[in-house]
Amino acid sequence: MRNKYVIGGRAFASKKALKTTIREIIACNPIDAPLTGDDDVFFRSLIERHKDAELKIGCGIEYFYPAYDDWGVKAMRLHRVDGTSTDFSWVQCVTSTSHASDVRAALRNEIDEQRYAVKRQAFPVDGMTIICPVNGNAITWEQAHVDHKPPLSFHALVEIWMENRKLIYADIAVTGGIDNEQVCLLRDRKLAKDWQEFHNMFAELRVISALANLQQKK
Repeated sequence: MRNKYVIGGRAFASKKALKTTIREIIACNPIDAPLTGDDDVFFRSLIERHKDAELKIGCGIEYFYPAYDDWGVKAMRLHRVDGTSTDFSWVQCVTSTSHASDVRAALRNEIDEQRYAVKRQAFPVDGMTIICPVNGNAITWEQAHVDHKPPLSFHALVEIWMENRKLIYADIAVTGGIDNEQVCLLRDRKLAKDWQEFHNMFAELRVISALANLQQKK
């Protein structure tokens, strides 16, 4: 089988194999300990694939090191020769996203509080189960997703809002390129508030099983 990726002298036949190696390197290296040897070479090659590589690399990378992000997940950071450091998404090094995808991700993140409120209302007591309205299965908090009830899917609401506001994706700036911006959000906070209010007014959210949500056509 022909290798699709060659990163730091290592060859990978699939994106899945590449992701597995990245996760293994992060898992096997201690928190705050600089990468050395082949692992360092690998990540120096990997970061070149990031869509914001020039910004992330800056004046030059001194070393990479594992650290916990804002959600307590072990991730990889880089430390520059000038003493500054930043996070970076290794996923972006494997699969670069379009600006439209980044905008939709930011819009989804902007309504996290609304989705959490709906989920908490469905599970007022810790440890309880509810019935999924789609497949009829009993689900716990961990097994539940918050979904937009058809026909107004998340994507449909985004398109209606953008059309109503006479916006195109290129008009909407998102965070993520600046050092240590770990969450993709809208840069224009007035626009973010407008989207949140629009979504809160028109979206019909429901709690369904994660399996049912993933099986739905989006």
